[in-house]
Amino acid sequence: MPARMLTSIFNTVVRNVLDMPIDPPQRDAPVCPVYDTAGLFLAIQEAAADFHGRWDTILGFTRSSSLRTAHWAEVKALNRRWS
Repeated sequence: MPARMLTSIFNTVVRNVLDMPIDPPQRDAPVCPVYDTAGLFLAIQEAAADFHGRWDTILGFTRSSSLRTAHWAEVKALNRRWS
C-alpha cells in the first residue's frame, strides 16, 4: 500500500478512537467486601499477640534477638508524647 493510504487509514482510526466516549463500567450491584469472620478473628488475635510481643521486648519485659530494648528516656518520651 502507498504511504499516503496508510497515513489516511491511521488518521481515521485514531480520530475514531479519540472520539469514542469513555464511560466507567456499569455495575449491577454496589461492590462491598465480604469477610470471613473466622479468619478475621484469627488475624486480629495474631496481630494483637505480635503487637504485645514486640512491645514487651521494647519495654524490657522479654528478650529478643531481632528487637532491642528501649532506653528508659525513650520510653519516657513516648509516654509524654501519647499523654
